[in-house]
Amino acid sequence: MPITINGSGTVTGITAGLTAASMPAGSVLQVQQTVLTNAIEEAVVSNTYEDIAGFTCNITPQTGSKVLVYYIANTSTTSGQYNCKIQLVRGSTAIAQGDQIGSNRQRATTGQWSPGDAYHILPQSMMFLDASPGGDGSTPITYKLQWTDSYGQNLNLNRMDGTADTTNDFSQVSSITLLEVAA
Repeated sequence: MPITINGSGTVTGITAGLTAASMPAGSVLQVQQTVLTNAIEEAVVSNTYEDIAGFTCNITPQTGSKVLVYYIANTSTTSGQYNCKIQLVRGSTAIAQGDQIGSNRQRATTGQWSPGDAYHILPQSMMFLDASPGGDGSTPITYKLQWTDSYGQNLNLNRMDGTADTTNDFSQVSSITLLEVAA
């Protein structure tokens, strides 16, 4: 079929489009996101990472692509000076963690130490380029967040500790965003 342009500028007889393979290096090929607006409170086991319910996101990258991961998790702890540590996990492997220092210090992607009262929400965020996600173009890869603390206390997402329904208390939103970046 010949390619023609009619009097109004409409082009016919052409099929075009860009494929992921034809995009230049560094191009964003797809974006996936999970947004959590609900409040979560969970009693955790001291120094044992556990999944944060619903804080997962899947992406199916092409072979050789990288994945840019960005998350923000608005966390709080039980009243008192406690901590909340988060690790980023791809599949079942923790990634983007600090180096091991000593024999007792736990590795984390991000962390916070509460100021000692019930009226706080501290954002934990990270942007990390996963240079070797292992994509094959057909198998989804799951990224998720896990959390723990050092004292076996309750951890909260998107809310302050406590259940008071006052104008001092508020809820927030947390999210994880994945961008496939062409190799």
